[in-house]
Order: sequence, then C-alpha cells, then structure tokens
Amino acid sequence: MPTAYDVIVYCRDQYDQKAGGDRMREKVLSLQDDADTAIFEACATMGVPMLEMPPHLTVAERVRWTLERMGDMGMTAV
Repeated sequence: MPTAYDVIVYCRDQYDQKAGGDRMREKVLSLQDDADTAIFEACATMGVPMLEMPPHLTVAERVRWTLERMGDMGMTAV
C-alpha cells in the first residue's frame, strides 16, 4: 500500500446521525468511536504519511486546508 498513496487525509469529524437519510445507522452509532480508532490505526500502520484534518471545518475550509498541505508536499490538484 505505501507505494499506492502519497498521503492519507484523515478526518475524525462525526456528524449528527439522526439528521435523516439512513434509518439503519442509529443501530450502530455506539460503534463509531471504536471504528474510528481501528481505521486510523490501520491507516497509520501502512507507513503512508497521514494528515489529520482539524475537526469542525466547513467544506470550503476543508478544501483549502487539504490543498495547502498538498502544496506543502509539492503536489498539485488538477
């Protein structure tokens, strides 16, 4: 995997799961924190650089934050 990815952008934000759209999601809400930890640890063990996005950004702020980090790494968005 390390040769397939330049970087992993990891976002820990959790959204209001009762906002609608998926009536089955409420059944697994208690797993969200454990799943987040397991996914983060699995990504970290791959040796791919990880960028942890700050929580609670707007969509525009997420895009700006990601593009700035990519630029710092010498990568460009197309």
